[in-house]
Amino acid sequence: MIAIVGSLVFVGLEVRQNTTALIAGAYQSRSDALQQISMFIAGSETLSRIEANLISRPPSCGEFERNCEVFDDEYLASLTETEKQQYRRLLLAQSARVQNLVFQYEQGLLADDYQETILRVIEYYMPLWERFDVYQREGLLRYLTEQRSR
Repeated sequence: MIAIVGSLVFVGLEVRQNTTALIAGAYQSRSDALQQISMFIAGSETLSRIEANLISRPPSCGEFERNCEVFDDEYLASLTETEKQQYRRLLLAQSARVQNLVFQYEQGLLADDYQETILRVIEYYMPLWERFDVYQREGLLRYLTEQRSR
């Protein structure tokens, strides 16, 4: 009987340790993906220029005010087809990263307070995803709408 109880305690500790490792791995994965995309943009003169000129925050926006960004459609129209395609690929990568974050959050691998960050990222990128016809946007928009209606 003592051996059975000891075995159950051991299994419980192992499961707890594995859960902690999974959560740590999820956070590391998120950090690595964000760093990789940031470094990719920083290393690309074209993408850095597009990112800097396409989106701006007017000084009247509060620091944490949502949906305040201004998208320069005139600048967007001035991009070559190659530049638009490059930026669209970046947006596809961003949407895949956000989908992964939603999945990790729903699996309990991210802290509860991280959901607001995910929702803000979706709100920030949604107008760009729409302008560049990023196909994953529908699922992310549904998720955003469901979470904001709670």
